[in-house]
Amino acid sequence: MNMNGAEAAWVIVRAFGVYCGIKAVMILPSLMISMYKYIAMPRIHIDESGQDMATYIAKTAQNIDISAFANIIIHIMLYVVLAWYMLFRGKLVFNLLKRAGIDGDSHNRECDEENKSD
Repeated sequence: MNMNGAEAAWVIVRAFGVYCGIKAVMILPSLMISMYKYIAMPRIHIDESGQDMATYIAKTAQNIDISAFANIIIHIMLYVVLAWYMLFRGKLVFNLLKRAGIDGDSHNRECDEENKSD
């Protein structure tokens, strides 16, 4: 069973979609941990008059947890969108692979033309 270049390009596109889907699922535990840390952390309201080092560190840790949570959400959204596109659409990427010569047909035509000219 031989696979031509176009079929190989489709397999590449679909395999990358599966990879992105797996990555999105693998990040879910990190999302749960980050969400728990964000919810469980006590809220600290700092007034300008009495700010000591402990409240400053706690406020900084709270901001880091918020940014980590947002970062994980962005990663999951990116992987899910890429996986959906590569698995169910993917025509643009397939055409780019074809144009780049991944399909193998252009290389075969060039070899055939060289053999005919000899």
